[in-house]
Amino acid sequence: MDGDQRWDQTRNVLAVIAEASPQFDSDGVDLYFLNSDVFRKHIKTRDEVMQLFNDVLPDGGTPTGRRLKKVLNEYIPRLEQKIDPATVKMVNILIITDGDPTDDVESVIVNTAERLDRSQVPGHLLGIQFVQVGDDPDATRALHNLDNALSNKHNIRDMVDTTPFNPDNPQFNLEETLFKVLWGGINRQVDHINEYRRV
Repeated sequence: MDGDQRWDQTRNVLAVIAEASPQFDSDGVDLYFLNSDVFRKHIKTRDEVMQLFNDVLPDGGTPTGRRLKKVLNEYIPRLEQKIDPATVKMVNILIITDGDPTDDVESVIVNTAERLDRSQVPGHLLGIQFVQVGDDPDATRALHNLDNALSNKHNIRDMVDTTPFNPDNPQFNLEETLFKVLWGGINRQVDHINEYRRV
């Protein structure tokens, strides 16, 4: 799968997620890009995603850590406020990527987990979900490591999940994959659903 195909697939994945998101969050989704300052909040329709993708072209590497840190710094202060956790909206950050991060995403996740622990933010209030488009084996290994090794390696909360999004896979199930994408980062039971049996 070449770069243009992966970009098209990324757009299509986001369009599906945006359409499904109102079932889970009436605010829709906030969309940021790794290599662009273009962003939009409260997206709820396929057309909004398509329009936004017309304004952005893929460019550069995969600076996942830098962008993730910026997004986390926007949302974490809300979670740290000493209010009833039952009234706080969960934050589920979806990172749709086709490649191995080209910067240090691991330390961003570790520092975030330690900060949340210090602030005693309940584990279900923030999750990070990596969604892989394409089939780059290096990206698969890197993302799998973030999902399955990070919490034990650094003795931190498990707040990362990874899910492949590959409609060409014969075992791909859109409904199951969407459920895992939208809940896997914040629900450990969903995290452990087999991603079409790891084929």
